[in-house]
Amino acid sequence: MGNDANQRDREAAPERQAEDHRLFDIFYSSGVFDESASNTDASIEEVVQSLRPQDRLSVAAAVRQIVRRHSEEALRRIEDRMQLAQEVGRIGCFEIDMRDGTSVGTPAFFEIYGLPGNRGSWTQQEWLSFIHTDDRPAVIAHLKNVALGAEKTTVEYRVVRADGAVRWTVSRARVETGADGRQIRSYGIQQDITERKVAELALAESEEHHRHFVEVNPACFWTADPSGKIRVANESAAVRFGIPVGLSAAVAGPPLVHTEDRARILAAWQGSLASGEPYDVEYRMRSGNGASRWVHARAYPRLDDAGKVIAWYGATEDIHARKLAEQRMEWAATHDSLTGLANRFHFRDRLDAAIDRSTGKSQVALLLLDLDGFKLVNDSYGHDVGDELLVATAQRLRQVVGRQGLVSRLGGDEFTVMLPRLKVEASLAGFAERMLQVLNSPVHLRDLEIEMRASIGVAVHANGATVSDLVKDADLALYAAKAQGRGCWVRFRPELRDQTSSNGQRPR
Repeated sequence: MGNDANQRDREAAPERQAEDHRLFDIFYSSGVFDESASNTDASIEEVVQSLRPQDRLSVAAAVRQIVRRHSEEALRRIEDRMQLAQEVGRIGCFEIDMRDGTSVGTPAFFEIYGLPGNRGSWTQQEWLSFIHTDDRPAVIAHLKNVALGAEKTTVEYRVVRADGAVRWTVSRARVETGADGRQIRSYGIQQDITERKVAELALAESEEHHRHFVEVNPACFWTADPSGKIRVANESAAVRFGIPVGLSAAVAGPPLVHTEDRARILAAWQGSLASGEPYDVEYRMRSGNGASRWVHARAYPRLDDAGKVIAWYGATEDIHARKLAEQRMEWAATHDSLTGLANRFHFRDRLDAAIDRSTGKSQVALLLLDLDGFKLVNDSYGHDVGDELLVATAQRLRQVVGRQGLVSRLGGDEFTVMLPRLKVEASLAGFAERMLQVLNSPVHLRDLEIEMRASIGVAVHANGATVSDLVKDADLALYAAKAQGRGCWVRFRPELRDQTSSNGQRPR
């Protein structure tokens, strides 16, 4: 009989298991085991009522036991996740009793201070003793502010761990008050932010270092928008260069650029704006006091992903001293140091250029002259007086020539006058006569009156002739003027070449 009952139970077991699975499927699909379910008991009751009466009691009891076990496991999983998050993020949780200042904290909280995680609690004085001495006054002031009624608090400070290491932390808390309005407790989190803080402090130090470097640098550093309007400039820009921030087209436009340089500089800047190529120019800038100074401006564009200029970063450097030195060197290389006239090299360059530009409508004329008896002046009155006589001669020649041509000193007492645009040869005779009239008048130097006489050789450039040919022709004409009696001028004639060949010497 018993064997028959056991056999029937074994045969019914698969059916009961299938029914149990069906019942649990109903519960799982109902959301009873969902961790987010807000009312588990109500959900269970709803499902139980949907069952057959004979199943309700046994199944309801079993399911409630499973649900409790499931909820406990879910809670443990949540706690484990929070603990892991605290460890990874180095975040500790704490709660402070506002009545006596004692506090409790999680293991991660105490580990921030280098203490055992199972410490559990400590007093306010114990906590303050771990705060860096430089930060302690600010933290105490923060606590006083909290006591005055602050609901949410955030404070950053350094802690000195039990092992002596210093770590930056941030503490965020909320204060809870009772029905009487008095503060009961404060609860919050504390996080180790050392890496972030070190990076922030390093960045701040770098920015401060860069700011000081820029401000003490005599150059002007600036940024401009794509149109060329200056947006940011250092103090040197305003003080030394008088650059007003926000001035439209200030990089290359008036009133900053010297009027004589504006067209050239504006064209260069507009070319850079259009092409996105770097801007690199030298020009004269009008400073805040109205004076002009030479500057070197450079700018490089910042491009977006499409290659479009979104900003300009530039520097303007004062190169006035260097530019003046270059100009002095260039002047010294092309001018006579005693008289300030063009020297031999500059004269030949200018004469060569004038011949290249000459056309059938105008000719190039050359007058070569020297002072008769100049050696006697040096021998009689000394070289100082001789030098002064040369300077006086240079001044007289400048007055006669003016803007008509170039006056040069070749060396000694030998001078040249080049007229690059002679249109009527008949006017050449009148010009030579005026020169003789001025040069042959006495010169008063110191207490001396020195009689002056000069001889002049004149030549006009012929088609196909070189610079050397023209100079030789003028030299032959000067030779003829001295042979003729000095104190006069002679124009070159081709037959003078034959006379020189037969004579062989130039009178001086």
